[in-house]
Amino acid sequence: TGQQLISMNYKRTVTPNRVTLGAELSCSLAELNKPQVLIGAEFKLTKSKVSICVDGEGRIQSVVEAKLGMGQAPTIQFAGEVDHVKNVLRFGYGLNIDG
Repeated sequence: TGQQLISMNYKRTVTPNRVTLGAELSCSLAELNKPQVLIGAEFKLTKSKVSICVDGEGRIQSVVEAKLGMGQAPTIQFAGEVDHVKNVLRFGYGLNIDG
C-alpha cells in the first residue's frame, strides 16, 4: 500500500533573485500526531548562494556554494548539519567542475 501524505508549502520571494523564504508542513495520514515542519531561506549573492533549513526536530542544515570565477567556472560547496536531539554534527564539501 502507498503512504498517503498531506503537505502544505509556502514560498515567499522577499527580494527577486536575491532572498527567498519558505516553509513546509507535512503529515502522514497514518500518523497524524507526528507532523514534520521545515522552515528555510535562500540568499543569492553575486557569486555565491547560502541556503539554510531548520526542521521541527531541532536539526539545522546549511549549504554555501561559491563560484570560483566567471561563466562556466568551478563551484565549491560547503555543507553542515547540526542535529541537537541526536547530538550529531556533520560537515562536507564538494567541488563541481562543468565540462
